[in-house]
Amino acid sequence: VGSVENPQVFVVDGKIAKLRDITLGGISGLNVEVLSGLTTEDTVVVNGQYNLRDNVEVAIVKQGDRP
Repeated sequence: VGSVENPQVFVVDGKIAKLRDITLGGISGLNVEVLSGLTTEDTVVVNGQYNLRDNVEVAIVKQGDRP
């Protein structure tokens, strides 16, 4: 979410979506290098983030879990 000038992502903290600022590095096609703002343990929201708001409870659905 956000833009290249103000890059942000939603991460899941427990069951709560948190909007987090990140710093980008290189961009190549669909691949984006994140220089800071995330750790390897963070769960990043990759679908449904356009309807999401900061500090809202979410349910995690992993690929293959849908009926």
